[in-house]
Amino acid sequence: MSSNVYPWQALAHSVGGTLRVVARPMDGDWTRAVIEQLSPRVAVVALPHVHWTDGGLVDLSKVSRACADVRAALVVDATQSLGALSFSLSDIRADFVMASTHKWLLGPYGCCPLYCSEEWQRRGQPLEFHEHARAGATSGRDIPFVLPHQAGSGFRGDARAGFGGDAQAGFGMRSFGGGPLVDEEFMNDDVAQLMRRGVASGRGANGGEGQGGEFKSMPYDEEFAPGAIRFDSGGRPNPILLPMVAEGLRQILEWTPEAIHAHSQALCARLNAWARHEGFSLPRQTNHFTGLRRPTNSAEASSAPAEHQWAEQTAWALKAQGVLVAGRFGALRVAPHVYNSDADIDALVSALQLADCLAEAGVAVTRLSRL
Repeated sequence: MSSNVYPWQALAHSVGGTLRVVARPMDGDWTRAVIEQLSPRVAVVALPHVHWTDGGLVDLSKVSRACADVRAALVVDATQSLGALSFSLSDIRADFVMASTHKWLLGPYGCCPLYCSEEWQRRGQPLEFHEHARAGATSGRDIPFVLPHQAGSGFRGDARAGFGGDAQAGFGMRSFGGGPLVDEEFMNDDVAQLMRRGVASGRGANGGEGQGGEFKSMPYDEEFAPGAIRFDSGGRPNPILLPMVAEGLRQILEWTPEAIHAHSQALCARLNAWARHEGFSLPRQTNHFTGLRRPTNSAEASSAPAEHQWAEQTAWALKAQGVLVAGRFGALRVAPHVYNSDADIDALVSALQLADCLAEAGVAVTRLSRL
């Protein structure tokens, strides 16, 4: 969750904005709680599709319509849902959607597909600056570095110019004619000073047009390639991670997110039916993963340090019995996938009983019956 919070904290600091946090609702209705916080003063709404601790659903279709009413941008972190929960951009009008591949997309750490709306494909500014995102770099071409005395002369250089090209431009390198492209002293001194001062202005130091080492027009073509490619990282041709991502996506498309969700949801419903009978608090709606919480008298108490400790200790006790779940801020998160079965859910419940976790939780221990 923090990856969709830290950037907004930083932005709030930089522009003097306010970060408004939606408190956990007692009735578990995250959709209502979010919409009630919207107003024309809200610029960005940053949400998951499901809450990361227990799978509590946010109806993004309703939220996106409410965002449109107040002209707020909707940014969705779908890491906990994409691949196991249907997501339709025709129904959910989001401005940005991203999802790390290492969870329900069956991929590795280190990759994160991004969708951005057509508006932000035109307006958005990248976090990384590199030539692969520029219009002149299509088909793997290098963008030439145009020096001040070449600007306006029609010189664009060879499409292959640059490192690895036939005519390499840079410190001490050769021009297309075979002679020095630029005096090395100029490159080491004037350009270095220019870069230290910054190149935001195309005017000279005394107010005149760019002269000497100053650029009236920028040396590299700044036009972005069409679409969302401007947001790609510089090292996108990754020969290790991308084939792994592709294989994970291929497998998901073969199984379909709908089938994955139906299987996982049925297993969670089996667990929730038993947990509800034992007095645990559960998400408002069962999805592809769930979270068991001890009953408390307030939403704040459900995330108190004592509840966090209970969830962590319970997860460790279950791990000792060969059952793997996660303690997540007061919730015992259970996330079954296609390789799990009803027998695994029954084993989880048996492990809870054998570890005497229910007694520590203050709820009644009953004999496990077949659900």
